[in-house]
Amino acid sequence: MSQNGHLAQWNPEGKDSTHPWWVGQPGMSAIGKTLARKLDVTYQTRATHIAEQDQTYLVHTQAADGDSPVYRVSRVVVAAPAPQALALLEPLDPVFADLRTVSMAPCWSAMLAFDQPLKAVKDLTRGLDTDILALIARNGSKPNRSGETFVMHATPQWSRTHLETDRDAVRSAMLQAMRQQTGLAPHLPDPVHFEVHRWLYALVEKPLHQSFLGNPQNTLFACGDWCIGGRAEAAYQSGEALAHHIMSL
Repeated sequence: MSQNGHLAQWNPEGKDSTHPWWVGQPGMSAIGKTLARKLDVTYQTRATHIAEQDQTYLVHTQAADGDSPVYRVSRVVVAAPAPQALALLEPLDPVFADLRTVSMAPCWSAMLAFDQPLKAVKDLTRGLDTDILALIARNGSKPNRSGETFVMHATPQWSRTHLETDRDAVRSAMLQAMRQQTGLAPHLPDPVHFEVHRWLYALVEKPLHQSFLGNPQNTLFACGDWCIGGRAEAAYQSGEALAHHIMSL
């Protein structure tokens, strides 16, 4: 993938790891798009429930355009957060009750853009557990990005406490936290763009401690970062392990 220009190393000021950090380019979605380029993918469609029928499975879905297509398949892989996989798979096989042992934390995230450089702010700033923000990262420092843009992640504790807080109040609190945690306080200019997003299942707090989960018949599976740990590469490792297992059947 790196040879095709879809991956590049990121070495931000403030990097706190000796391991190489890889990012997608021109955006993070390039990684998923490249891996899925030969797949037939249906977008903007949510699986609502799965029913077993005549030794096959009927996957009922709800599309963004209001359609409700049903897919008949012989094998199902759910690569979704553990609570969502639990809702789909536990009614079909009790083995998936193990998903109840997984714990995942929410995260309020934000994308900001400024019309002037913030030279006093490092590319990467980590917060403490007692802070509002766990991460402040200059997105514009990643390869082939432009503009003075930042990504911020609130801590799991703050995100969980403010899960239902009004978005305007979340914006205000996160911006004030950025002022304080960067030390700029009143000198931080107002952003020209500020978007927040709530991730209900963003961070793995307690993983399953196995690469994937499947039923004895090898027809239903669940995989994801929550199988291994709270790292982006854990999702890939879980999916790769399950793929090798299925190909060996």
